[in-house]
Amino acid sequence: QNLWQQAKREQEQATAEIASAERLIRQKMSQKDQQKLNSGNNTIAWPVPKNYISTSFHDADYPYRNIIGEHPAIDIRAKQGTNLSAAADGYVAKVKFDGSKNYAYIMIIHGDGLSTVYGHVSAAYVSVDQYVTQGQAIGRTGGTPGSVGAGPFTTGPHLHFEVRKDGLPVNPQNYLP
Repeated sequence: QNLWQQAKREQEQATAEIASAERLIRQKMSQKDQQKLNSGNNTIAWPVPKNYISTSFHDADYPYRNIIGEHPAIDIRAKQGTNLSAAADGYVAKVKFDGSKNYAYIMIIHGDGLSTVYGHVSAAYVSVDQYVTQGQAIGRTGGTPGSVGAGPFTTGPHLHFEVRKDGLPVNPQNYLP
């Protein structure tokens, strides 16, 4: 029961932090920064080299669906420590990584109201407000149970990849090539 409550709180906190970070960054961006975002490359590319999806968006078989809710992302199978690339040009809005085993993620905002979230990261190479380009290394994947950045509810090494439109999770497969 305690583990369930902890997981629920952690998921709710991450969701609130992601939404808040996006709003704050977009509000404080200068006109020049906003123009740079909207004139940049807003196509979404695969953030890791292998493209095998192990859990889909709102997957009915998601093992924690009844504990922490709908799965707002796709999980892409990737070995622990796989190089993680920015899926599109944008500004880093949030880096939650402290080197512990707690859930760690990176969030990048893009033009056209899009943002991406990269979860279960085992290393972060970027910082908040940094501009990144599509394909640029931003960190390393994780997800192996009990490893750095994995969080308490992970089933194996992978990347949790979210695409958000105007702050709301949407199916990443609708944006990937």
